[in-house]
Amino acid sequence: MIEKKVESSGNVVGYKAIGTITASDYQQLGSEVKALVKKEGSIRLLIDLCEFKWEKMEAWLPDLKFGSEFHDEIQKNSHSRRFDLGEVDNTSVQTLLCS
Repeated sequence: MIEKKVESSGNVVGYKAIGTITASDYQQLGSEVKALVKKEGSIRLLIDLCEFKWEKMEAWLPDLKFGSEFHDEIQKNSHSRRFDLGEVDNTSVQTLLCS
């Protein structure tokens, strides 16, 4: 499951990946990101992976397609150990790593 974080605002958006990710999770994520990109132009994305377990094989192709489709619209830069959308201002794609 992929949940949008309530702290998301404007072109700064965060998601939390929980458990095992499926192809339908990427369909939902793709629809939401596409709408946000249409509204904002480009976005800054942070993904919380603390509760992420695995990605089903059926999700591998949608995962690659998501990255390919939104490569130019998602600004990318660094990694973070904390989930704080307030700190995403000066960065772009951030992957949350749990310690």
